[in-house]
Amino acid sequence: MGAHYKNVKFMCAVVASPEPNFSTESMDSIFSNWLLMYFSDRKVEELVERMVKWQKVSSQDDKGFQKFMDNVQYKWNFDVEVVGIDPYINMVSFALERVIGLKRSVEFESVDCTKKSYPDNAFDAI
Repeated sequence: MGAHYKNVKFMCAVVASPEPNFSTESMDSIFSNWLLMYFSDRKVEELVERMVKWQKVSSQDDKGFQKFMDNVQYKWNFDVEVVGIDPYINMVSFALERVIGLKRSVEFESVDCTKKSYPDNAFDAI
């Protein structure tokens, strides 16, 4: 994922510990693979507070992303279709446990979405 670009630097760290102490606004993007689902609510709050500081902030034009977030929140408050996709069945099981009783239209697939074909315009947001 982007490793062939010379301007991309991949870093791996145990962010649940007090270390690493990355510099403020030193990252363009932060990716977490399953990490937050295993933490307590308090630990997630602590980590997100740190991650927000690490992430670069562009004050030039954030209206596009805010509009997207508003739309997602708007749709979440109404009965829309949601599809959760993960290649590991145990992750889908965790997700199913969390959604029970939420009265949301949610479908889960245990599949590698990079190898499955979906029809054009199948998703409004990913």
